Amino acid sequence: MKRADIQGLRTVAILAVIFFHIWPTYFPSGFLGVDIYAAQTFRSSAPSERQLGD
Repeated sequence: MKRADIQGLRTVAILAVIFFHIWPTYFPSGFLGVDIYAAQTFRSSAPSERQLGD
């Protein structure tokens, strides 16, 4: 089940990275979107991994 708040945060993270590559002077910290995206992906996959272990 996908949560809207996590999907929204992932969308913001992706946009931050895209804007960083297009306009690096205006979005100097856009690379942090990669960390946010990775953390949210890990967080959302943890319940699935737990379910596989049972």
